[in-house]
Amino acid sequence: MMDTRALKLELFEKLAAENDSAKLAEVKHILDGTDGFELSDEQLSVVSERFEQYKRGEAKTYTWEEVKRMLEENRKRELE
Repeated sequence: MMDTRALKLELFEKLAAENDSAKLAEVKHILDGTDGFELSDEQLSVVSERFEQYKRGEAKTYTWEEVKRMLEENRKRELE
């Protein structure tokens, strides 16, 4: 396994040679601790409202098994 110093040097070299701004922006997001995307105020409002509905028991939820079954049914319909 590469030690930390050697890894940093390798990354510095790769970053210095990189010219793709999208890749560099992605690295910056990672190093800044951000997830690489942002939600608008409107989107955050929708997420917040839906979470509140979930907490009040008003939202329809599905188990993982139900989701897998629904996906499989949709795939079968698309292939017909």
